[in-house]
Amino acid sequence: MRSLKKFGNTRRRILAFILILCLLKLFKFPIVSSLSTSENRSPLVNSLLGTLYISSIPNFILYFVPPDIKPSSLNSLVSFAVGGLLGDVFLHLLPHSFLGENDENSNETIDNFIKVDEKKNVIIGLAIFTGLMIIKLSAYLNLFADATHNFTDGLAMAASFYTSPSIGATTTVAVFFHEIPHEIGDYAILIQSGFTKRSAMFSQFITAIGAFLEISGGILGTGIFLGDLIIPFTAGGFLYIATVGVIPELLEISGKFNKDIKQAITEFIAMFIGIGMMTIIAWNGEKLSFK
Repeated sequence: MRSLKKFGNTRRRILAFILILCLLKLFKFPIVSSLSTSENRSPLVNSLLGTLYISSIPNFILYFVPPDIKPSSLNSLVSFAVGGLLGDVFLHLLPHSFLGENDENSNETIDNFIKVDEKKNVIIGLAIFTGLMIIKLSAYLNLFADATHNFTDGLAMAASFYTSPSIGATTTVAVFFHEIPHEIGDYAILIQSGFTKRSAMFSQFITAIGAFLEISGGILGTGIFLGDLIIPFTAGGFLYIATVGVIPELLEISGKFNKDIKQAITEFIAMFIGIGMMTIIAWNGEKLSFK
């Protein structure tokens, strides 16, 4: 009887998930410039709509993760998070910081200044997070770094929608698939740090506000420089969380050799899956965003 009830709940969740996907497909970026009385209203609405999509859907996916998850499964999710964080740092954030973007209209002096400042902020960000070594603090550091990451995502979408609706749509898709491994991994880190399922989901939703705030900055035209400076700081935070805050907890052993070997293999596979997802996104980044 209990299994039938559990099956019914699962089926209702799946149907609700399919319904939401259909609604999102139906109402995807419905505002176009010709329907707007203001020239800037359409990019503004589409930016907010895209941010709402990438903020709500990954949080909805967390609803399917059981609150009483087994420690071994939780460690696998955390390993997936580590892979996603490291992949994000070394495949997205650091290359963007050190290589920058080619912008023909930007001033060369300002570009050089920003690039130097970015390199300094990578070191500063890592140093600050390294100096905050307190037990279980990795969860709160993760929330802060995630909020700043969402901040730059909002900037990217605002800028892309003001370039063209098609570029804005593809950028939103890229950000969406970029956020899924982050949200699942961040959720696992919060649960491991003692958060309840409700508080973890609520915390993830609160961090999404950063994306909405940066849309305003991008619209005002001043957020691009702030976003360039925040990216290296976010990279330092993610690097600390993955290497100092999370991996040491994964290295704890139970004393049973066969069990530890099996768990280690599972965690390595989960970690490489996380890195693999970020690699695929990085490899196809140019196709999914600006051209």
